[in-house]
Amino acid sequence: MKKYLLLLLAQFSSVFLLSFIAYLIRPVPVVHEIVIYALVPLFSSVIAGWIVLKGVNPYLAWIFPSIAMTLAAFLSTLGIGSSPLPMMITAFVSLIGAAAGDVTIKTRKKGRK
Repeated sequence: MKKYLLLLLAQFSSVFLLSFIAYLIRPVPVVHEIVIYALVPLFSSVIAGWIVLKGVNPYLAWIFPSIAMTLAAFLSTLGIGSSPLPMMITAFVSLIGAAAGDVTIKTRKKGRK
């Protein structure tokens, strides 16, 4: 149980830090958009799949990156908020990553590799 909480905390903090840095580099629009629309969702998907493979429940693994990204956006803009699209993309792509990790576990249990 403690191991899973540490994995979720690591996932949350790493996505939060990457998102917070992305929102701090907002004055450079091209880099900001590449990071916030591509790098953060891709990282969230990979880390969601990885922690599901480590044993975390897939339903917990996909929701934490979008919560971390929403919190980072809220704190970096001092409550003004930003577009909800990056958070929705991150949630969807994290869901795909967590589902892929869950399917990988189920196929390994059946003996197919």
